[in-house]
Amino acid sequence: MRTPLSVLLQKKGGYSYNVSPESSIFDAIAKMKQAKVGAMLILTGERLVGIFTERDVLLKVVDSDMDTRKEPVSKVMTKDPFTMSPDMTVGQAMALISEKRFRHIPVVENGTLVGVLSSGDLTRFVVENQKFEITELKKYISQ
Repeated sequence: MRTPLSVLLQKKGGYSYNVSPESSIFDAIAKMKQAKVGAMLILTGERLVGIFTERDVLLKVVDSDMDTRKEPVSKVMTKDPFTMSPDMTVGQAMALISEKRFRHIPVVENGTLVGVLSSGDLTRFVVENQKFEITELKKYISQ
């Protein structure tokens, strides 16, 4: 749980799912669906300006009168999203995600986006670590 997020990002790889703020809501949703991801990062050049999530679709798009093919995603994205730094630990990130009820948090270093982590990424890492520790303890005990 003291492992820095940079370690998870090295294993997972960088981000690749993003659109510009001018992209239509429809295109952002279609890209999320195609990539099978729950969040789309919104970038202006290399700068993170927002995040558009499944929750945004449910709360801001469904049951609205918006023409999703014409309206820009900037209209419904979460602007200036909360971010984490790569030196934060897995434990700190899990506590933050639980407290704020986030499912996806961008990771930013010196103003540059370096990746995005989901609650699933963090949980998967913790479970893999626990399995490894259990295996090692069993080996130790049986010797």
